[in-house]
Amino acid sequence: MNKKIYFVLILSFLLSSCQLDNKYSYILAVNTSYNKYYEDVITDIYVCENATNDNYKSVWTGKLLPGQTVQLEIDCGNYGVKYKGIRYYNSGIEKSIDVTTDYKAPVRFAQFWTFKIIYDGNGIEVIEED
Repeated sequence: MNKKIYFVLILSFLLSSCQLDNKYSYILAVNTSYNKYYEDVITDIYVCENATNDNYKSVWTGKLLPGQTVQLEIDCGNYGVKYKGIRYYNSGIEKSIDVTTDYKAPVRFAQFWTFKIIYDGNGIEVIEED
């Protein structure tokens, strides 16, 4: 009986320590854009190690409408962030949105940190969350 309890305790410890090894940070993607003549919709979010402007990888696809927020879990590290989307003018014209955080100025996502990456209709602002 004691061996079974010991085995369960060891197994529980190993499983919990494996989960602690996974270190994540969070992107809180926010679309605060507003204009009465058009609507900006973010459709894709990408990250790139060290903000080198190459090798961006997709971390989210969907529709982030003005006034909406989505939280994403990413591995810890230094990343540039890119938002792509479409600006829908009331006249029916569409224009691509393609904005990034500063070139060669990566955001340092440390363990369990959350950064608000805010699109305001003109560009991206990065704010560290408490």
